[in-house]
Amino acid sequence: MVYLQQPPGPEDPALLRAGLRPPPGRRVVRCAQGSGQRPQRRRRSPLRRGSCPDLRPTDRSPARLGRSARNRPAGEVGRVSLPRRLLAERRTAETEMNEPVVYLGGKLQPASAAHLSIFDFGIILGATVTDLLRTFRHRPYRMEEHVRRFYESCKYARIAVPIPPEETTARTCELIAHNASLVGPDDDLAVVYFITPGENPVYAGSAGGARLRTPTFCIHSFPLPFELWRRYFSEGVHLVTPSVRHVPPVCVDPKTKNRSRLHWWLAEQEAHLVEPDAVPLLLDLEGNLTETAGANLLLVKNGVVLSPTPRNILLGVSRAVIREICGRLGVPFAERDLQTHDAITADEAFLATTPYCMAPVTRINGVAVGDGLPGELFYRILSEWSKDVGVDIRGQVLGTWRRSPDAEAPPGVRPPDRLS
Repeated sequence: MVYLQQPPGPEDPALLRAGLRPPPGRRVVRCAQGSGQRPQRRRRSPLRRGSCPDLRPTDRSPARLGRSARNRPAGEVGRVSLPRRLLAERRTAETEMNEPVVYLGGKLQPASAAHLSIFDFGIILGATVTDLLRTFRHRPYRMEEHVRRFYESCKYARIAVPIPPEETTARTCELIAHNASLVGPDDDLAVVYFITPGENPVYAGSAGGARLRTPTFCIHSFPLPFELWRRYFSEGVHLVTPSVRHVPPVCVDPKTKNRSRLHWWLAEQEAHLVEPDAVPLLLDLEGNLTETAGANLLLVKNGVVLSPTPRNILLGVSRAVIREICGRLGVPFAERDLQTHDAITADEAFLATTPYCMAPVTRINGVAVGDGLPGELFYRILSEWSKDVGVDIRGQVLGTWRRSPDAEAPPGVRPPDRLS
């Protein structure tokens, strides 16, 4: 019986005569067949628990090893090489430090490792509840309101979030703390929540049955692409009312923020036939104004800010902020049914949304609103909002604002540790 053993030693003449040669660095030891004897293996000195796996005793340094040991790949020194598991963990840790993280499957993980199943109900049925918040100066803004609305939407959709709101808030703060370190000091993040009922392996839609499922819950972020909205502040928004109508609340209540949005896709394609940059503004079945795909519409008429009734719109957090600011400025705020005529003949119009806060509407169906320029009240409200968050909101979108490193966060931007 032939055994291979280290360290290197003389080569066995019998094998050499047979034309066989052991691998470099091996010594061949012969034992009598059936003798039951095995050669004694040289014991390797174990590494202390918690010690660095790259460090080895000085007598095992490459300078004192044979040529074959010095030529081995990095991380391997003789038979006490760095374990593959530790190498993989090191590569994962390095990746996590250099790319955004995502909360998915109950844990934070690198964005490149986050994947959804093709059998997920979010893909099969478009059954997805969502919400989006943003940061100012790398700190979450109005997170309590966004998390509360998200959980209310989930309750309406009969999807149970696997963790309580407090843990969602904590995970969001962890995610922001890491991902904000990867963007510039003048940039900010959008943070997205979404949840689906989970996977349906039979891929049969509602025919899949009422089996128990684990919801797919995800939190992720992306840098706010302000360049996409700069023209809104330099030229204004052009709204177009397409033939596509808003989903009536008797079907899906618009207070639930969701991603079942094929009708918005169709409306956008129709609006782009009028102008490539036009934004669709949907009417309800009775011809009343509702909202755009991502923003609430507000009009100004005779000094009063007017909003469509809550029956047909998402109760936007930014809309609520504008209502608060109007209260501080002494500007009346009212909700009523509004039609296209009201929008075209308004003194001012603007959109309210989380990513860029608010933007002036200067045309509706090709007709100028007011004098076709952003109005005075728009600038007053935006100025107050900028003071609240310590950011020149318009300047940030236009790329002209620079963050002061010594400035403290104003009361409107709440530190993560206060958002539990």
